[in-house]
Amino acid sequence: MRMTRSTTLVAAACLVVAFAYLATRPAAGASSSLTINATIVSSTTLDASACTTSAIDFGALQPGSSTITSNDCTITFGSSNDTASLHVQQSDGTGRALASAPSGARDMTYGTAGVATSPAGAVSSSSYNMVAQPDGKVLMATYRTQGAGEPFYATRLNADGSVDTGFGAAGLASVAMGSGTSATFAVALQADGKILLGGYSNPATGTGNDMAVTRLLSDGSLDTTFGTGGRVYVAASTVTDIVYDIVVRPDGRIILIGHRHNLTYGNFETTVVQLQSTGALDPTFGSGGISILQVGTPSDDDYAIRGFLDSRDRLVIAGTVGDGQWNGTGNTYHDAYVARITPSGSLDTAFNGTGFRQIDIATQDKPLGFALGSDDSIAYVGTTGTAAVTDLFVARITSTGAVQGAFNGGAPIVFDIGSSNQSYGGVTFDDTGRLVVLTMGTITGVETGDIRRYTTSGTLDPTFSGDGEDQFTVAGATEVRPRRIAMYDGGVLITGMTRIGGVNQPMAVRYAADTVADYATTTADWAGGASGSFGACLRAQAGTTPTWTVDGNATCTAVDTDPWRAIPGSLAVPTSRIAATSSGSTGSVSLRFGARLVGSQPPGTYRAGVRFLVVAPAL
Repeated sequence: MRMTRSTTLVAAACLVVAFAYLATRPAAGASSSLTINATIVSSTTLDASACTTSAIDFGALQPGSSTITSNDCTITFGSSNDTASLHVQQSDGTGRALASAPSGARDMTYGTAGVATSPAGAVSSSSYNMVAQPDGKVLMATYRTQGAGEPFYATRLNADGSVDTGFGAAGLASVAMGSGTSATFAVALQADGKILLGGYSNPATGTGNDMAVTRLLSDGSLDTTFGTGGRVYVAASTVTDIVYDIVVRPDGRIILIGHRHNLTYGNFETTVVQLQSTGALDPTFGSGGISILQVGTPSDDDYAIRGFLDSRDRLVIAGTVGDGQWNGTGNTYHDAYVARITPSGSLDTAFNGTGFRQIDIATQDKPLGFALGSDDSIAYVGTTGTAAVTDLFVARITSTGAVQGAFNGGAPIVFDIGSSNQSYGGVTFDDTGRLVVLTMGTITGVETGDIRRYTTSGTLDPTFSGDGEDQFTVAGATEVRPRRIAMYDGGVLITGMTRIGGVNQPMAVRYAADTVADYATTTADWAGGASGSFGACLRAQAGTTPTWTVDGNATCTAVDTDPWRAIPGSLAVPTSRIAATSSGSTGSVSLRFGARLVGSQPPGTYRAGVRFLVVAPAL
């Protein structure tokens, strides 16, 4: 089993020791034996403390100039009992790492007049989830009627918002899943570029709606090597089991996050399934690959809608849970919850003492979205109030499940948009730890999207749109339902659904940021050329087998001839691997960073989110 960490790693291998204990001769026919199991862990280290300010800060630059950091960013890594490899990627997951913060102005060059829509034809189609590819393209999981025989759908947009006609059939990929009802709610991107779609489907096997997942190749065609004919069904109950989110571990294992139906109480239960990369259930997780988690009391509804891997590769899930209060019609009111899961699939009691944190703000709380920060803190947005009055809220907790006291004094921020229908939204962190919050409401009869940015202390950030908030509508639309938000190529990407001419269409909206392009090896002279560039150079190494080319004169000052390279946006590419160490050893790499600006580069503070990971055993 291979695992990735950005701090300390463990990768388990089992050492089985068997013994027999005989105190006295047993009676005829009586015997006993025991097998003692011990887990041997691979202890790895990653130390980036030597990357001080002078190693990662370019300082003040003039347009048209170039510079190289003056000191090394030295990373020490290794394992005491295993091989290890060091990898790097852009933490925004897309094509450019050096970017300014979005100003709050919608990018009107994206799609048509700032809104991109995907193919729907005469049939209504909605988007529940999305993922941005490293090349800037956007994948959306879509569904139509959730009716009998409905395929799983995915659509893809190019980086400019146009439909990627090379994906599937004219931009829309579909996979037949079964004769029963089905819908697509989840999408994830593997490191090798393959695409996972999840949701539910009734394959007519007598198990009701099963958790279902299919895998596509990068062009949208079915990957028939996955599961059975490209499909996997997991029957966690005999009624209704659904996948709402998918997380891919660095070693390729696949985590399905959602719920099953509890026949005893007639409610939903949080369910997490772990598959091997082939689609087979992972027997090391839960019970035969399926973990049913007890969040709240057994009779309370609970289900997970989002999942993340934190900086130590621990699984964090989030969703909704009943609070035990009856609303008079047989259902309980609900709260938001966040839980952390152990590698074996149980609740991690090191998180808040119970493994989960239940967040109760008012009588009726409904989470709409969650996000995980670089410090492993968790942000969440949703609706709160009573049956008569509903508002919106955003709040934060720490990586241990405690209240984040630095954000609004530890209290949730409650706000209101318009008069009604505040029922869709999401949240994300930018690279400085600020929250970017997406919600919507009806203002003077028009459904309106709302995006706002909060400082780390919980106040609206006036550098975003002048007052910290911007609102958007879609021309000709009677409905605007934003569901997901993510940092995208330095800017902000919003996806969801809009209704135009009586037809629902998946939509995408972008708030752009100024960027500096990644270094390109075809650049003739990146110190004085016409195009901007940002890259890294391996100046020296010690005790490793480098994958990156080490600068021959150990200076990284010659911008034409020294081995500069782009920092990849994904672990899928071989260039993410910088170097490796042998078993039981540590080593170090020393990097320099460089930037060149075009003469027309807009002013502002540009930042590059870069993440280092150590993997054992080495990839």
